[in-house]
Amino acid sequence: MRRIASLTDMDILGLPGLSSAAPRVTARAIVVNPGDMLAVMYAEKYDIHTLPGGGVDAGESIEAALRRELNEETGCTITSVTPLGYVEENRAHADFTQLSYYYIVRTADDTLTPHLTQAELANRTRVLWCTPEEAYERIATPVTKRPQGRFLQARDMAALNAYRAWQAIRVLRVTADSPLRPRLADYAQRCSWAAGPHVAEMLRENRFTGWETAFAAMQGEEIIGYCTFLRTDYYPENRYWPWISSIFVGEAARGQGVCGLLLDAAIAYAKAQGFGTVYVPSDMTGFYERYGFDKIDELTNYGGDADSIFARHI
Repeated sequence: MRRIASLTDMDILGLPGLSSAAPRVTARAIVVNPGDMLAVMYAEKYDIHTLPGGGVDAGESIEAALRRELNEETGCTITSVTPLGYVEENRAHADFTQLSYYYIVRTADDTLTPHLTQAELANRTRVLWCTPEEAYERIATPVTKRPQGRFLQARDMAALNAYRAWQAIRVLRVTADSPLRPRLADYAQRCSWAAGPHVAEMLRENRFTGWETAFAAMQGEEIIGYCTFLRTDYYPENRYWPWISSIFVGEAARGQGVCGLLLDAAIAYAKAQGFGTVYVPSDMTGFYERYGFDKIDELTNYGGDADSIFARHI
């Protein structure tokens, strides 16, 4: 994950000093429902709004803690998890440090059914859906006088700003007559991935047939990643299709959820083509599962290596 922000007493309170305490690790989320509303917690006792999440228990993974905390605080079922970044807090005044790992979490639920702790109930905590603009306004104002609350506000505002930047990234389908096609070919040719030149050749020679296509992730006018959508992939035995394949994100854009946006675009296109399942080949485990994929098989590629095959029903 990339670092979103680093907050110190000087940043928040105008005071010098740094703490050397071991960091508390937390998992937090921007929970997005089908109407693009965000879940926001409100602690009436302290008159402060925050994003949902909490501490990671001993022996617990960050993502396991995320799922547990979101179940407690929102009751929402998670359909996808996209890493957003982390915020460092160094509170010298309290000799306390914290690392908060933020994720963009999609849910199909539009109802909030929290299971709050006794401490949260004592703080008269409740959860509500807000537009992104309302969420930012609620978290940012009023500026609390409590030092801890000011760190909480700055931390969540930094995460929401990162979410806004993530939303500005767009994914475009690259068709045969698109002026973006030669640009994407050049980008793939120069990228750091060994398979890039092969993708570049496919684009230059327009080897896509029927519903096959490519997608480019754009930040402004700059290409920052791509993927293909194919009938066949790098396997002698091709028992699955369609493939979301050749997924690449440039080094400078990693950790911003670009892969998730490429997958979303390809899945939306697959649905429009009438497909009910999509497949991703990979030599990684624990990554595509965040996006709702399950490992279903292994296939030996033309190079003689075994790849895991992941599927997602759409």
